[in-house]
Amino acid sequence: MAAVTETAVTNVSLVKNTGAEVTYTDATNAGTLVTDTETFEITPTKDDGKVVIFVKNGSGATVTFKLLKGAMWASTVDLTAVSVATAKTFAITVDSAKFRAADGKIKVLVTPTAGTALSAVSKVQVGCLQL
Repeated sequence: MAAVTETAVTNVSLVKNTGAEVTYTDATNAGTLVTDTETFEITPTKDDGKVVIFVKNGSGATVTFKLLKGAMWASTVDLTAVSVATAKTFAITVDSAKFRAADGKIKVLVTPTAGTALSAVSKVQVGCLQL
C-alpha cells in the first residue's frame, strides 16, 4: 500500500465552562512499511485557530507523528516528529498560524513502525478540540 492523504478529522468545539467528548477518526492505511504513512487533515472553523490535537495509538507498535508546516507567515518548519507508544494518547496544543496550509487545513502526518499497519489492532486515531 502507499501513503494515504486527506483523511478528514472531525472538529469538536469546546465552549468555555462546558465539556465535550473528543471524536476520533480512524487510520485506514493497512500497509506495513514506514512509507505507508497517513496524513490527517484538520480544518479549524474558529477565528483564533487554537486547537488541541490528539493522537491515540492502538496499532500495537510505537508510531510517530508530526505537524506539517503551513503556508502562513509564522510557518518555517514541520514540527519535530513525536513518538507515541502503543496504548497511549498524545495531546498537543497548536496555534494554527504556524501549521495552517494554503487550503486552511492543519496536516498531521502519522508514520507506522515497520511491520505494523496504522489500521492494525485498535488502530491509530486522531482527534481535535477547538478551544
